[in-house]
Amino acid sequence: MSDSFTTQSFGSPRDYAEQLLNLLSKTTDKTALVTLHRTLSTAENSVFEDCLIARPERWAFVFTAVEKLPKDEEVIKAADFIVRKGASILTSKAEQNGSLKHFCAAVNSNFIINTVLTQFMWPHCDAQLEIEVISTVGSFLECLLLLDQYEPQLTSAMLCDTCLALRTGGFFTLLTAVLETGPQHDNKVEHMAHRTALKLVEVDQEMYGRGIDKLPSHLMRKMLDLLSKQFKVNEWDNENSFPSVDEGGKQISELSLLNAIDLITFATDSNLSFRKKFLERLLFEDDAFPIVKALSWLSDQLTHCFSSSFRAEEPTVFILQCFLNKDILIFSLVDKLMELWIESNAQSFDDLRSVLETFKVAFFQRDSFLGAKEPDVGACLVNIRSLTYEDLRKLQLKQIRASHYKKWEKQISQFDSMLSNQVLEYVRHQRLLQLQKGAWVYSENPLDNNVKQPKVYFLVLCDNQMNLLAREFRIRSEENPSVQGNEIISSSDTPASKSKTIVIPLRRINKFQHWRVQSENKVPENAKLINILNKAVYTEIHLLDKDAAKLLRFFLDTKEASYIWLDGLQLIVASALGKKPALSDDIKSQISTLVDLRKNVQIIGLDDQTKLEHSDQDSEAEEMYYDLETLQSVATDFHYD
Repeated sequence: MSDSFTTQSFGSPRDYAEQLLNLLSKTTDKTALVTLHRTLSTAENSVFEDCLIARPERWAFVFTAVEKLPKDEEVIKAADFIVRKGASILTSKAEQNGSLKHFCAAVNSNFIINTVLTQFMWPHCDAQLEIEVISTVGSFLECLLLLDQYEPQLTSAMLCDTCLALRTGGFFTLLTAVLETGPQHDNKVEHMAHRTALKLVEVDQEMYGRGIDKLPSHLMRKMLDLLSKQFKVNEWDNENSFPSVDEGGKQISELSLLNAIDLITFATDSNLSFRKKFLERLLFEDDAFPIVKALSWLSDQLTHCFSSSFRAEEPTVFILQCFLNKDILIFSLVDKLMELWIESNAQSFDDLRSVLETFKVAFFQRDSFLGAKEPDVGACLVNIRSLTYEDLRKLQLKQIRASHYKKWEKQISQFDSMLSNQVLEYVRHQRLLQLQKGAWVYSENPLDNNVKQPKVYFLVLCDNQMNLLAREFRIRSEENPSVQGNEIISSSDTPASKSKTIVIPLRRINKFQHWRVQSENKVPENAKLINILNKAVYTEIHLLDKDAAKLLRFFLDTKEASYIWLDGLQLIVASALGKKPALSDDIKSQISTLVDLRKNVQIIGLDDQTKLEHSDQDSEAEEMYYDLETLQSVATDFHYD
């Protein structure tokens, strides 16, 4: 290029740009490309529009020059500017279909997006440069989606190529970081990153709705070659030696474009641990893990989950980060699925179907995406790795029970109430039997340093279940005292006691007070001494009447004794007074477990195949349902005692 040409001796910037473009149409000249960049970047938009937008055939030789030239900083900067400027103008002038088509085709065929993304590798790549790249990619995605409205057949290949380029070029990682640190940027940058992420979502949704027949031939060959090289998929099809190939799941011909891109990305991954486990299974076992079916199933589940979140509300940064890191999530999920395949001894994809359904419940729910209790992609990965086959089976059983219960919910609502009362009565009866046996409790605080030998009560419920009896003794004996009416009689080996039997009518007990009593452990002053900690814990209980006067005070030395005497007395007193008992959390949990156990056993007897018509107005149909009498008859042979 001559020196006379490099000076602006051609009049206006428009004339100068025309001359540069004419030169580029004949030869690949770096100076012409770089000078064109400088000229258009300082000229008005009308110059760019007249020289390129109005002359769509020029896109091809401009971007061809970029593709052929060595990728130094000036060339890449020129390509970045031209793509960003051109896409911005084209999306604002949606009627320019001819130029839009040539622009997108030229960018795609010359791998310009790959060229733009190489800026991330520059040592001096800073936040401003990253923002420019995000703007360029976002604008080009808008162009592709706009063109897709007019020529979807043409854009399918472009969407696939662009998506792969962005995944492998580190763009998703950059966008994730910008979204995560959004508050550190101004609102314009945050909005631009969010908008670009949503454009990527649209691209994924478009690819999900199209079959693999729209996949460009070079990507089809790449996918099949990778599957053959890494997972020997071609051997399964040709030899038909593995029954899992033809049973359930998607065949390769049934994949969507998005499934294919996810497969290519997964098979390109350099991680060797999964391949090693897969090939070992392939060599030494008869049933190969169905990699295509499993991965396509996971791809679809993630897409459904993302789509549901995006449709329902404005997507959160967490959901967008999960979407942008879908490749990492898929790798972890596929690895976990193969682990479950091996542990469940599955022989076909259909064998794994029940596991997959539970897998869906465990991970693909809108209210708890991938089981994450906090919005963090790392937490999702931890949840995936920690899931076990036993966990899935427990969840599956819970799901079956919930589904079965929901089916019969209307018919067993009265039965539930009856069952709860019955279980409470059972627990009350068990405590009643234990209270009537009697027990030794402390009448004085056993942790009181002023009491050398704390006295004890023998506590028992009288035979008519109307009174609580207590008599104080100096020490407890091996043989329990006997009870005659409302009198506690000392046994032969019990030292004589001068105290009389205390008789407390249950109806006088109005309130219970209780708290833990524990000794204070002090570290010895002499460091050479051994500190023997006293970890004894007692429960102090006060029985009060309606005037808050203390009827009896005693101490229990075990948790089991607390269950029997504190919860037991509360159950008996509440029953006598017709009140609802105030029980400990442990007893409530035990009662709930008993209710669930008995309900699950008895609901199993109900026919799961019965078709119920939930209509309150149809009285004749109601007669076909299981009523309360039928449900009671199902459980007639079940007894607690």
